[in-house]
Amino acid sequence: MAQQSAPVLDLTFRASGAVAARRCVTFAGAQATVAGSKVAGVAHTLAANGEAFAVAAVGTVVVETGAEVAVGDGLVVDSQGRAVPASPLTVAAGGTAVTSSAA
Repeated sequence: MAQQSAPVLDLTFRASGAVAARRCVTFAGAQATVAGSKVAGVAHTLAANGEAFAVAAVGTVVVETGAEVAVGDGLVVDSQGRAVPASPLTVAAGGTAVTSSAA
């Protein structure tokens, strides 16, 4: 299946450190660096420290993955801000894969 993106709500953040495109972003505007942490959304583009950038907070968005993902997998963030499959025994999923992906 092709990549698809249908964001419903984009928010503007000011980057706190460098942020890579299509990576998960914290509520402080930093790229997520703690596996399993809560995130505000996914950065549309890369951003340098102090730069304003758009984050998809609600909807369907293309995100970089850090492991193989299957359609329907629950997703959480890894320590590099990428989406990875959630372990149902350890953490609740923060999103759901609508397409599959290789790492």
